[in-house]
Amino acid sequence: MFGYAEMIQKTDLGRFELPIYSLGGCRPIQARLQVHHPSKIHKYLYTFPISKKGMYTIKNTPEDFQVKEIPSIKPGNQGDFTYFWLMKRNITTSEAIRKVASRFRIKPGQIGFSGTKDRLAVTEQLISIKARTDISIKGKNLEVTFFGKGKEPLRLGMLLGNNFDIKIRDLKKKPKQVLKFLNLYGEQRFGTKNAEIGKDIIKKDFKSAVKTIQASQGSWEDQAKLHLEEHKNDFVGAIRTIPREIAMMFVHSYQSLLWNRCAEKIESFAKENLPIPIIGFETDIDDFKYREILKQVMKEEDIKTRDFIVRQIPGFSYPGGMRMLYANLHELKIGNLNKGTCKVSFRLDKGCYATVAIRDLLSPEDLR
Repeated sequence: MFGYAEMIQKTDLGRFELPIYSLGGCRPIQARLQVHHPSKIHKYLYTFPISKKGMYTIKNTPEDFQVKEIPSIKPGNQGDFTYFWLMKRNITTSEAIRKVASRFRIKPGQIGFSGTKDRLAVTEQLISIKARTDISIKGKNLEVTFFGKGKEPLRLGMLLGNNFDIKIRDLKKKPKQVLKFLNLYGEQRFGTKNAEIGKDIIKKDFKSAVKTIQASQGSWEDQAKLHLEEHKNDFVGAIRTIPREIAMMFVHSYQSLLWNRCAEKIESFAKENLPIPIIGFETDIDDFKYREILKQVMKEEDIKTRDFIVRQIPGFSYPGGMRMLYANLHELKIGNLNKGTCKVSFRLDKGCYATVAIRDLLSPEDLR
């Protein structure tokens, strides 16, 4: 299994295996740092080696990594949709959605949300459900509480950003103050094989995509398997049994890997912060300053922009977009260092990843 910086040198991006909490999407913090495999110590703990001199640890427990979504909606007292705060601990967003749906006998696709949150964490985010106000769950790992009502469901991207409170362990010096960092997509964007499935979808190899989906564990995979038992060789239909916003994340994951790969190359040349294309069917390669880098990556992947039009599945075409090369770190607060542990808090705009930001807070001499 590969961290991203290692993976792009050694593997075909369409055929890789990336652990959920690895250094996926990472780069060396400085030129002299090296990227290594993460080490799983126990159920929760992952240590992140970033140099030969030492390593730092995050997510020693879920409480070490706390995230609260900053909503873009303003709830009121009227509307067809009800908004709830979903607090989850040590489970994925999709697993939490399934549990809520099962508890209240609705389909997972009827629950809207703005984005996925880390698994090994305590996170709070909004969800929306049509015409329901009686939902309440109180548990150690899952809570649902009423927030308000509105006229529209939540969709991916409907948030302003996230607030983070994180404990970093195994330090000998406090992290440094930084204002910006390379805006790579973080490891939770990729899952284990999400990008592999995404590439299969845009290449119209639906059989391979479904085969990989079936190898996973969860209710989405069970639904796809059940569909194929009743409709042999209907691989497109099997994909369509997965809630649309969940299934679309497969291709988004692949687009994210392509963006990371391009951004790491462009950073070596760019002297300013600039928008980098998220490759899709509307991407105008020739209009981009560093077009040769995008063309090289696409050639190596054997893909074309028109591949992101997936006519076989309505609503599964991907126009692409733009993402800034660097992201800003807002309201950074660094606590005191106590026995090798330091608490940091900050705010990130939507689409930015705390695990990536943390790596730019540290230098080799900060580590034990």
